[in-house]
Amino acid sequence: MTSEVKDTENEVTDDTKATEGAKGIWVFYRSSATIHGVAQVAGPPLYSFRKWIWLFLVLSMGTGLCVILFIQVQRLASFPTRTSVRAEFDDEVPFPAVTLCNLNQFTKSRLPLDPGLRYLIKLLSEASVIGQETYTSTTTTPQPQTDLNPTSKNADISSSRVPRWSNITGPELHQIVWDTAQDTSDFLYLCSWERQIVPCREMFEATLTDLGVCFTFNGRGVGGRYKKLMSSQFGAWTGMRVLMFINQTEYYYAKTMQTGVKVLLHEPEVTPMPSTSGMLMRPGVSAHLAFRRTEHQGLAAPYKAYRNVYCVDTESSEYKHTLGRYGVYTETACYRDCLLEYVVARCNCTSPFEPEETRAVCSVDQMIECYIPVFNSFSNQDLYKCDCRPPCKRVMYNIKSSYADFASQFMEEMSRKERNRSDEDFLRYKNRNVVDVRVFLDSMLVVRVQQEPEMTFTDILGTLGGHLGLFLGASILSITELTEMLLLLLLRCFRSRGKTAKNGKGEQNGAAVSSTITPRGNAT
Repeated sequence: MTSEVKDTENEVTDDTKATEGAKGIWVFYRSSATIHGVAQVAGPPLYSFRKWIWLFLVLSMGTGLCVILFIQVQRLASFPTRTSVRAEFDDEVPFPAVTLCNLNQFTKSRLPLDPGLRYLIKLLSEASVIGQETYTSTTTTPQPQTDLNPTSKNADISSSRVPRWSNITGPELHQIVWDTAQDTSDFLYLCSWERQIVPCREMFEATLTDLGVCFTFNGRGVGGRYKKLMSSQFGAWTGMRVLMFINQTEYYYAKTMQTGVKVLLHEPEVTPMPSTSGMLMRPGVSAHLAFRRTEHQGLAAPYKAYRNVYCVDTESSEYKHTLGRYGVYTETACYRDCLLEYVVARCNCTSPFEPEETRAVCSVDQMIECYIPVFNSFSNQDLYKCDCRPPCKRVMYNIKSSYADFASQFMEEMSRKERNRSDEDFLRYKNRNVVDVRVFLDSMLVVRVQQEPEMTFTDILGTLGGHLGLFLGASILSITELTEMLLLLLLRCFRSRGKTAKNGKGEQNGAAVSSTITPRGNAT
């Protein structure tokens, strides 16, 4: 009986010590805490409810701090961005590649007298759209009956069957595109670079584009090497100049109904696509194109570089180039490649106008019966499935253009006398065939648009420190003090529970022992 009383007294003594220890920790913390207001919670009762008022203020400020910190972390998790724009003067500025395209793709006198081929060229032209021409319409070449469904993936449009439109095969059609286009000597009359007259064949190279055979300056050289010309001067007296002769007497059905030249400025390594970009120049004018270079650098995922769209980081080590037809990724090239893959999957061939094409080229029959209807069936819904995103890094050229008549009246008279032509003949020659273009730097100023993270973890720490001081007059060390107090209280609590469990187990063992021992006085 005496042992049970002693155990009970020990248990009470331990609990009292644990309580006194926890209270001592709190008393020590409130007297030394650097968080403003904590000392006031247990301060002298200068008026009624003073302790509760200060407790409410401290808890309110702490709650406000937690809410603001949550909002900041949530904002950081959305990966916000900001854009910085710098305008810098460079000693040298990379000169862009310049692609020139005659809007007429086929020289009329060089075309074979093949009815199926000429019918195909008309179907490819804008005249077929304006004239409501389709591949089932009847023209000078009657449309043959066919049971083929060109939009089906299983359509048999192979070149092995009997031709019904033309005997021209895919490789022959591809060669016709090259042979019937204007060559350098026909199209380019006078060329100069940095005030020096240069033979046009040395300045320009023929390039097959979606608008036919064009001519590119400062583009990819032999073997795909890039020239990367630099310009250290600006103004109309520098840069590139070219005088072109479009020869309208040889015009035929073309992809567009306009007459003149398409001028496109782009990076040297990028495949030009003049059908979707570029500037139109009409004949009979002299055009000045003053450009300014703008470099854009966006942030790759998880940041959204273009509103809700992620960009493609082509400079990343994890990037895999998937555009087989185009050496450099651009958003336009991606969409074009997606469209061509759509056609190839259904026709087993592709257009004769595609550069660096490794697939079989469609014959005239395949173009009429499959390629054109499948190409036209490509809808906006199909376009959305392509998953083409803009590249993170890209270069744009802002162009200011100005125009004037190609020649003054005095120059027209002098030229007419030298060429021994009538006024009417010269005007017809000038106004319908000559295009003069100068491309030059507007200034040495380069605009660099850089996308940067709006918030980082360091920014969160700075914001937290500022709000800690504003709401609680505290710092990171104040949070450390509070954390230390909570850890000590938890440790005291665990120790107290451990001693209580140990004492309870000792009582059970004592009771079991006492029940098995018989008192000596009862043995008789």
